[in-house]
Amino acid sequence: MASLRLDGLAMAYGAIAALDGISLEIRSGEFFSILGPSGCGKTTLLRLIAGFESPTAGKVFLDGRDITGFSAQDRGIGMVFQNYALFPHMSVFDNVAFGLRTRRMKAAEIRKRVESILEAVGLRSRILTPVPHLSGGEQQRVAVARALVIEPAILLFDEPLSNLDAALRLRTREEIRRLQRSTRITTVYVTHDQAEAMSLSDRIGVMRTGRLEQVGTPEAMYAAPASLFVAQFLGGGSILEGAVDEGGRVFRTGTLALPLPDGLGGMPGPAFLVIKPEAVWLHPGGDKGVCGGTVEDREYLGFTTTAVVAVGGLRLHAAAVSSDATREWTPGRNVGIELDWSRCALFAKA
Repeated sequence: MASLRLDGLAMAYGAIAALDGISLEIRSGEFFSILGPSGCGKTTLLRLIAGFESPTAGKVFLDGRDITGFSAQDRGIGMVFQNYALFPHMSVFDNVAFGLRTRRMKAAEIRKRVESILEAVGLRSRILTPVPHLSGGEQQRVAVARALVIEPAILLFDEPLSNLDAALRLRTREEIRRLQRSTRITTVYVTHDQAEAMSLSDRIGVMRTGRLEQVGTPEAMYAAPASLFVAQFLGGGSILEGAVDEGGRVFRTGTLALPLPDGLGGMPGPAFLVIKPEAVWLHPGGDKGVCGGTVEDREYLGFTTTAVVAVGGLRLHAAAVSSDATREWTPGRNVGIELDWSRCALFAKA
């Protein structure tokens, strides 16, 4: 296991700044995800850690040692690419053994280590299979095995599940987390998928335009986003644009006036109110809650049920565990809307 520290890491391509002073500490044995939209600098950051590119400024430290000037092959870091980067003309064994052969390891030791790691990823029986004969999920596991077999200090993943279908993505995600927990290898995982980052990670760093917006545990960041951007990226809730009144106690948007509870009131002026779907509860009949609305749409998703509610020209998203009560969230139904304010956030408009 190894720790990783980034100190003021910056990267520019001509006049374009891809990274702007990233400083971050990733603990030994931690699963850390870098989350953000396309173009925010996630993959560039990963390439600088791996040593595929050199930063314009800043340093990379592995276990306290400055490795900024080290080549990729001298860093002891493994990487799993988005497209797997497997050799199609080779068998599973030869793909996984490739890195060990370049280190001139003895054949008996290579076989022992390759068989051991393929057993760990559930592919021991496919050891002689040509790579093109494998499924997408099996190829992904071969890529993970190839990265792990060299016993790297740190393992990097660059959008590893984006080419898989939904069901396979979920199974492979679980497999990656199981392997990381069993090996305790320090892992940095790049993704644009909120569910992936939330389910896999010990901590998450949310990136925006080359900078880290917030770093924390999935639970802490979801409960207390530091900015509207983080709330939008992690929450999937309703974002209402309006203003807080002069007393700082009422949020107004259109014809809607919502009294703000103690602890949520803000400075008077333009603001955004973020309401997570699970913060909205609908009461059929419209005689309860802070306001009334009409159900526009309802989706039964098995364990959960979601609804879209029209409120004074606005639309609120609601979600709850499916029950007899959620069966009454039928389109056209008038409902009262109750809010769990502990699952809402208020941000002043910049």
